[in-house]
Amino acid sequence: AIPALKQVLKKTKNNQERRDYWGKIAWSQYRLGHYREALDSYEEAIQQGETAQLLYWKARSLEKNKKNKTGEKPQEVYQNIIQMYPATYY
Repeated sequence: AIPALKQVLKKTKNNQERRDYWGKIAWSQYRLGHYREALDSYEEAIQQGETAQLLYWKARSLEKNKKNKTGEKPQEVYQNIIQMYPATYY
């Protein structure tokens, strides 16, 4: 599914669609246990348009990723979600 999503992603210019495709790619990578790749894809999705859901799964990817190059901590992302999206499920 990931290669097909990346092919469709190349053809779309709409930021919301790009965000959704990156989110689907990231979720697939996360479920496969490819946490570093998932983290990168969640960051790509967030660049297209931030949502509480994307931030949450980015934080979960940070938790699972043992070699976090950015130094960003999952707790910081969770705190950001609480402050920016207090009325959401995430």
